[in-house]
Amino acid sequence: MTDKFVCDTSVIFNGLILDLIEDGELGENPEILIPNVVVAEIEYRTNIHKEIGFFGLNVLKTLRELNNAEKIFNKKFS
Repeated sequence: MTDKFVCDTSVIFNGLILDLIEDGELGENPEILIPNVVVAEIEYRTNIHKEIGFFGLNVLKTLRELNNAEKIFNKKFS
């Protein structure tokens, strides 16, 4: 059984989710759930040219790369 974790904007914007995955704090191959509202907030901050929005996009990109490498399971939900 895979451990499931739901991200809020804070762990995306400060990059903590990547640190937790890298350190193995979330177990082996955790399932990372990202609510649509979190993605929308990241998009909004990026659209108004806030640096934190661009950083959040980079974190999402890294999560996608980890998912493609099968190091995590990444899901987006409403």
